[in-house]
Amino acid sequence: MPDNAECFGFFLQALFGPEGADGEESFGIEVCTPSWLAVNHSQDEIVIGRHRLIIFEYSYPRLLNFLRRFGHRCVGREWGDVAAQLSTIGKWEFEGYREAPAPPA
Repeated sequence: MPDNAECFGFFLQALFGPEGADGEESFGIEVCTPSWLAVNHSQDEIVIGRHRLIIFEYSYPRLLNFLRRFGHRCVGREWGDVAAQLSTIGKWEFEGYREAPAPPA
């Protein structure tokens, strides 16, 4: 619970995984209020909203409900398709990951 429910920012690690399967993966989200943005950024800055949820007052139940609903709306043929949708609100732990090429034989 933040000290000031109307001006705060914190890092949230949300875990999502394929429904009906074991395991989950991490998505990092900055949760903040507009007033926190104003206090922590100058007016001449441009702030990108990727991996950031902007809320107007702290409510853990509302935040949890939003994340659950958002997660259930993300669908795809493979987990990577779903994770790509989830990564619009949180930085996926494997975002940008590329497998190393196999060494020459």
